[in-house]
Amino acid sequence: MSDSHFQKPTMVAGAKNEPQRWKVKGYEKSDEMAPGRFNCTMCHAAQATNVRTPKSTFVRKKKEPAKK
Repeated sequence: MSDSHFQKPTMVAGAKNEPQRWKVKGYEKSDEMAPGRFNCTMCHAAQATNVRTPKSTFVRKKKEPAKK
């Protein structure tokens, strides 16, 4: 796994009037894998080459004349 999987965020408090009270200031190296990296299929999706994509049956709706 790449080094990005072993980083933890450094948090800093924002101003009281900001909608997000805590912000990520940066990242520091960690010996443990980041908790958000456990679900591999969230970022790494399997690619299938033996699947035929069906043709689209989309039909554009005709515009109706503006009502006066």
